[in-house]
Amino acid sequence: MTREHLSDRLISWASILEPSTREQAVRTSTMPFIHPHLALMPDAHLDVVWTTHQGVA
Repeated sequence: MTREHLSDRLISWASILEPSTREQAVRTSTMPFIHPHLALMPDAHLDVVWTTHQGVA
């Protein structure tokens, strides 16, 4: 699996990431309670409230 740093606080292991999922994850990673980073798992996808299969570390 390949890891990609999408921002300072967002790491993705997803090989295919839809633009809407990426946008939602970037927004979520800027929230003050995200520390030290937000991680997207390989099967991350957009959800109504939360990007599914992401982990707050």
